[in-house]
Amino acid sequence: MSILSKIKLCENKEDFLLKLNTFLKNNNKGFCCAINANIIVECFKKHPYLEIIKKAVFNTCDGINVKRIYNLTQKSKINLYPGPDLFNDLVFKDHRYKHYFLGGKESILNGLKENILSKNIDVDEKSFYSPPFLSADS
Repeated sequence: MSILSKIKLCENKEDFLLKLNTFLKNNNKGFCCAINANIIVECFKKHPYLEIIKKAVFNTCDGINVKRIYNLTQKSKINLYPGPDLFNDLVFKDHRYKHYFLGGKESILNGLKENILSKNIDVDEKSFYSPPFLSADS
């Protein structure tokens, strides 16, 4: 059984947004992922990683190669809803959602914060956090 058959991917942007809005309306808890080729490789290499991705309530296809392979190997067909488009739609265009941005490098998170706040998006300045991370070699 292929990795892609184990991951719940939305058919398209509209499907993703419908599932997201239903999920939020029902006050559910969980997470979704933007699945790209790197995610697929990591799932193949690390079974525990696949188990985390499988627990996502739903996912979006974030890469043309994922779309191509999925559409060639699975019965159903999907379309791309890439992460940058999703981010743009949910943060900059649709203001019904609240956001919490969790980042790795503080400089990158600060750049994101400046970009979002400069566009007068209604986001709490406390909604940005860069936790201390240990080195992967630790």
